[in-house]
Amino acid sequence: MRLHSYHTISPRRGMTLLAALTIAAMGSACSQTSAGGHADDASNVASAGSAHVAQPAHASTAVHPELWPKAHWPLPADAALEHRVQALLAKMTVAEKVGQVIQADIESVTPAEVRQYHLGSILAGGNSKPGGGTVATPAQWLQLADAFHKASVDTSDGGVGIPLLFGFDAVHGANDVVGATLFPQNS
Repeated sequence: MRLHSYHTISPRRGMTLLAALTIAAMGSACSQTSAGGHADDASNVASAGSAHVAQPAHASTAVHPELWPKAHWPLPADAALEHRVQALLAKMTVAEKVGQVIQADIESVTPAEVRQYHLGSILAGGNSKPGGGTVATPAQWLQLADAFHKASVDTSDGGVGIPLLFGFDAVHGANDVVGATLFPQNS
């Protein structure tokens, strides 16, 4: 899985590691608050982490959402849609919910791993192409996109099968697609 453009780890180990760390972090936060502690208490944060991590005495990890700007949804409320969303969330496992917030680069993930980890998004980063080549044809891109889509909506494991988002890094046009239009840029 590509963490960012400078550091990579093997796809299978990266996906497993990221999912495990995310689930562990969620579980740690839940166990702290359910044990009577406060998730924003610096002592709980220090005890949840390594004993070697120094916590400044004056540091506060308190979050104050009441100070955040209020969001205003531009569309009218839709009770049927809200019910559908809540029903979908109720069916999802923690692993599915975690997978939905992960985006992997196509160079580092397979459609089988999208299915296995219930990933919510993939990215064709600047140097990522189908098959790992330097360019790809529109047919190769379509075949890859179809394979990832099919994997994301597969419910054979009893999951909910949410279609994934496919991000494409093409700031100046799809310069890695044979025959695509390219736009001027300053290099």
